[in-house]
Amino acid sequence: MNTRRNGSAPLRRQRGLGLIEIMVALAISAVLLTGVVQIFLSSKLSYRVADANARVQEGGRFAVNFISEDLRMAGYLGCFRSDISIIENGLNSPSAFGWDLGKPLEGHDGDGGSWSPPLPAELVGRVLPGTDVVVSRGLASDGIRLVPPYPSGGPGSAGQLFVNPAGDNLSTADIVMVTNCRNGSIFQITNKQNAGGKINIVYSAGTGCGGIPGGCVPGNDDPKLSYRYGADAEIARLRTSVYYVGNNAAGEPALFSMQLGNNGALQPQELVAGVEDLQVLYGEDLNDNGIANRYARAHEVNMENVVSVRYSLLLRSEDNITGEPQVYLYNGEEHTAADRRLRRVFGSTVKLRNRGIL
Repeated sequence: MNTRRNGSAPLRRQRGLGLIEIMVALAISAVLLTGVVQIFLSSKLSYRVADANARVQEGGRFAVNFISEDLRMAGYLGCFRSDISIIENGLNSPSAFGWDLGKPLEGHDGDGGSWSPPLPAELVGRVLPGTDVVVSRGLASDGIRLVPPYPSGGPGSAGQLFVNPAGDNLSTADIVMVTNCRNGSIFQITNKQNAGGKINIVYSAGTGCGGIPGGCVPGNDDPKLSYRYGADAEIARLRTSVYYVGNNAAGEPALFSMQLGNNGALQPQELVAGVEDLQVLYGEDLNDNGIANRYARAHEVNMENVVSVRYSLLLRSEDNITGEPQVYLYNGEEHTAADRRLRRVFGSTVKLRNRGIL
């Protein structure tokens, strides 16, 4: 058969690739593959950094919201506006750390392995060296009005109070305060009973508690109230909130909250993992105008004159994700991290609502 057409050269069929062609194709493929891998790794790293930053930001906002809310309420005593020293405290060990309303705001400055003032026994061994502790005390904001029958025998004769079950949030062994805005009395509920559609709040001397093995802690020294409370009075649980930095179960630093629970228990709870430090300064009013003139550490101020609190938190990411150790500014000093974790600083200045000018 004649394979020529119009005088052209014979057709040649492709029989494969030469070595040079294969090497060129491999080189081009390697370049393209390297680019794809680089894009993938870069995208993955960007995602990890963004995810870690989002987690740190979320933890920081969560911590700031909790601490700020509790600090704002330091010294809240319902409608009571008189000198806190006139409140009678019928508890055994009335000035114990957990329910000492005489100190609505308390702080402990960490310096190496010691604190000033020294840590209470409840916190010894829990707080990381060099970090601060801040304590807020007051009443819960969900107080309940008393309902009749009211104590009728005059001061010193009461042993029970009544509240409406519709708003009841009290339990046997709760430490509470009853106030009529002029006077206040602190005691522990030793029993709680339904009585004709009302709740009977009983407080007796000693540590006996209805239905609680081992009794009440701390119990009542003298249940006889010095004041007569009526329709203008309300009763609310004591609220104590402690914030500190300690190690969690995994051995990682975390922000902890210790709250006063039922039966005088201070219950620690991990709030935010990855919190390395907490530093607190207290705004002291030196000229009685309700505005802070200076900010200083807890052992440098008179807590009776503190009207605001400034605090800062140092949070870190869970993993090493930065390309090199991060340089960051915290507590007025520049630091270079010993690892490649991402770090962020959070904080706020909080006005104490129950002190100074609102």
